[in-house]
Amino acid sequence: MLECPAGGRTRIYLDGCRAESHRPPITPLDWRSMSDGSSGNSHGTSLLTLLTVLFIGLKLSGIIDWPWLWVLAPLWGQLVLLAVILIVMTLWWIGTNL
Repeated sequence: MLECPAGGRTRIYLDGCRAESHRPPITPLDWRSMSDGSSGNSHGTSLLTLLTVLFIGLKLSGIIDWPWLWVLAPLWGQLVLLAVILIVMTLWWIGTNL
């Protein structure tokens, strides 16, 4: 006779046995943790990513008539901001080491 573990969160399999789940069920927001093998401790989606998706949806539905350059601005805006910060830090470092 097959013995099944009992207690805790359980799932019933085809053989009628229950197995404990050591991890809560995966939600749709945990898709990244499945692909990279991490523990599932994600910080969610960034505001800029949500803005990009929102702007693309508004553009495709015809609600806004912006050029694609500005629709995708949250994506390239991150790179521009990073470049400006790096340039300022480099100029500050050069100025302090002269």
